[in-house]
Amino acid sequence: AGGEQEAGEEEEGEEEEEEEAAVPAAERGVEKVTVLREHSDRVTGLACAGSQLVSVSWDLSVCVHTLDEKVGISATTHTMQMAHDDYILACALAPELPPDGDKPYVPPTLATASADQGVKLWDMSSDVLPADDPTVPDGRKGKRLVGVLAGHTADVSHLKWLHRHRMWVSGSEDNTLRLWDAGTRLQTQQDEFASMGGITALAVDERHGYLLIASMDCAVRVY
Repeated sequence: AGGEQEAGEEEEGEEEEEEEAAVPAAERGVEKVTVLREHSDRVTGLACAGSQLVSVSWDLSVCVHTLDEKVGISATTHTMQMAHDDYILACALAPELPPDGDKPYVPPTLATASADQGVKLWDMSSDVLPADDPTVPDGRKGKRLVGVLAGHTADVSHLKWLHRHRMWVSGSEDNTLRLWDAGTRLQTQQDEFASMGGITALAVDERHGYLLIASMDCAVRVY
């Protein structure tokens, strides 16, 4: 009787495994693949494009990781330490932009926003070595700094890429929203949000090209 009970339990276990295997992965939920522990303080921003994942942190570092569809995430490939003079609060990625009329070619670019009131731009197609850039630690590569978006007078806490208009969008604790041309890196527009209590979130509707702005006055504005 004991043998029959064990055999029955084994059959039930096999049936459960078969049923679980038959359930599509999408219905089983997500599974943790790996954990990246490159930063020494809170991670405040993530951006992903193609096979690259970028993370920024209060530890003032920017890390670039490579995504692999088969094995998950590989080792971190690029690091820029002391990338800003104060906490890094957000990041965004822009794809390579071909020339368009009078608009110049722009390489794939990473933008990082900080409490130092600035936004820095990094060429994602250009590597630098520790000997060429003091922000790159030994044994790693970094990305080349190609520009700074300067104008905010307080922490830059929100950052998005507006692809349809080839512009960076930044929101700051100075209660302003600013748009920057990707080619010239010059500010093209500034809107004040002080009377609305300040900006709380930014989002981009990629399908229609709309810029969505949330503010402290309980409203969402569509640009």
